[in-house]
Amino acid sequence: MILPASAIITAVIDFLISFAILIGLMIWYRFVPGWQIVFLPLLTFGVMFGLWHTVGKDPEPGMSVAPMYEPPKGLTPAEVGTLIDDSTDPRDITSTIVDLAVQGFIKIEEKVDTFLVFKKKDYVLHLLKPREQWGNDLSPHERVMLENIFAGGTETQLSSLKNRFYTAIPVIREDIMSALKRKGMYMLDPGSANGYSIVAAVAIGLLLAALWYLGWKNLFNSVPLLIGSGLISAVIWWLFARQMTAKTVLGARTMVAVLGFQEFMNRVDADRIKRLPPDTFEKFLPYAMVLGVEQLWAQAFAGIVKDPPNWYVSQGGYVGFNPIFFSSSMHSMASDMHQVFVSAPRSSSSGSGFGGGGGRGGFSGGGFGGGGGSAF
Repeated sequence: MILPASAIITAVIDFLISFAILIGLMIWYRFVPGWQIVFLPLLTFGVMFGLWHTVGKDPEPGMSVAPMYEPPKGLTPAEVGTLIDDSTDPRDITSTIVDLAVQGFIKIEEKVDTFLVFKKKDYVLHLLKPREQWGNDLSPHERVMLENIFAGGTETQLSSLKNRFYTAIPVIREDIMSALKRKGMYMLDPGSANGYSIVAAVAIGLLLAALWYLGWKNLFNSVPLLIGSGLISAVIWWLFARQMTAKTVLGARTMVAVLGFQEFMNRVDADRIKRLPPDTFEKFLPYAMVLGVEQLWAQAFAGIVKDPPNWYVSQGGYVGFNPIFFSSSMHSMASDMHQVFVSAPRSSSSGSGFGGGGGRGGFSGGGFGGGGGSAF
């Protein structure tokens, strides 16, 4: 059988390319010192893939995202916000204040002090339920928040919490994650799972140090190869470390339900809203805040909800309640709370306890440690 000319040409080209690659490798092996370091990214990939597959991989939920008309039962807004990006962000904390107000534990009063032409806004938080009435209705992180806000009595000015409340944030964060683990959402704390990534990086570093100590110094003779391989390995490590979330099957399915609820809040129509209970807007507002869709949620209720929530007292009162304006007021209040909650004396080095970034949108900036677009 006679092969077509095109097939012969293709075979010759493939042979020449393969031969050139072989010659190149032989020259590299002979004249390029330390070429073996190029296997470092492969080693990093193998270690991190095995680690991720063993302890960090989220299982398949076995279900797809579909609109859900309420948040997952038994999860507070802060827990929903933490579950969706595996970190407790500023809005997860500030939304808890709104949720406690919706539940009837506190009332929020807006205050505006005027000096000449300058205005300064503050908020007074009133405790409506005394401690003996809290019972089991509160989650641990909600109890910690109330105890720290009302440590001095039943009335607290938000500005008075500056340089004081920050000490409670690490405890709140730990309580939220512990609650999610207790409810079966995680096999282990995502922070602990990510700790395995640090252990893996240290182990790889110790292996390279051992090879150098045992005489394999030629691994490090080529500085460009060493730097290039190190950078590629660092990127591989970082990509896998981001995925070390360690959810359970229940956690993965709950995550799908949260996304379905977010889809509902994004696309809710007026006809369905009219069939919902009258308190739906304020009841789910804290969840809309942690999911970053409070403006869309408010727009859906414009012209439908006409009575303001009784847990928020505006300085100027209301002349025709508008959910969109109210949502903007909540956003402004959350921003002020964020600034107060994370403020710490210069002498303090303990920080706020917030690490990493969520990247869920809606807020920008820093203040809760390590960026990522989850601050206000």
